[in-house]
Amino acid sequence: MMLFLALSGIVSGIIATCFGLFVLLKNPRGIINRTYALLSLCIAVWGYAYFFYPLSQNSLPAVLLSFQILHIGAIFIGPSFMLFILSLLNLHKQKRPLILSAFIIGALLVISDFTPLFIKSMSPKLSFKYWANPGPTYHLYLIFWSGCVLYPWYQIIKNYRALTESKQNQIKYVFVASVIGFIGGATNYPLPSIPWFSGCRFYSLYTAKPCLSKNSVRIGG
Repeated sequence: MMLFLALSGIVSGIIATCFGLFVLLKNPRGIINRTYALLSLCIAVWGYAYFFYPLSQNSLPAVLLSFQILHIGAIFIGPSFMLFILSLLNLHKQKRPLILSAFIIGALLVISDFTPLFIKSMSPKLSFKYWANPGPTYHLYLIFWSGCVLYPWYQIIKNYRALTESKQNQIKYVFVASVIGFIGGATNYPLPSIPWFSGCRFYSLYTAKPCLSKNSVRIGG
């Protein structure tokens, strides 16, 4: 079980890294390519840290450190996803204050990640010898993360009819992949589970398509 979870984590990390680099190198100056690469980096950090987490169960300090590092990636997945979607919709300049605020909140949550405010303690859960018991800022993180995901979905739905048919097809890939990926991720709380990993891989694969299109999504001002 632990080996399977570890392998799932590293596979997710490798896929996110490869697709992030591939999309970025296709157009290093493109805002969509760069924001997709940033989002892929966050997913990769999460995946690589989760590789070590199941394999460190005999050492409390190592488990705690792995859990803290994986949450650096997890915390910034939210703001990075928001930035990526708003860039796809060409709303990133209009929504710049909101995006900046999201990254500032994310940075504050990362600071708390290394305190008992975020992870209160570690205790046995299911087959894990150590699993985190959340502190008060962890609950704030979940609310914040949910907002960073739901708001871009709202913008996709709101602006969908303004897109051409070809661009609608492009945004469908992102929307469907993100729904599957994030719903899979949500099953990881409050107890450990597996669907998140396959969700990450699905998300990385299918969101790369619109980033590589010659007719990237553009609406708004």
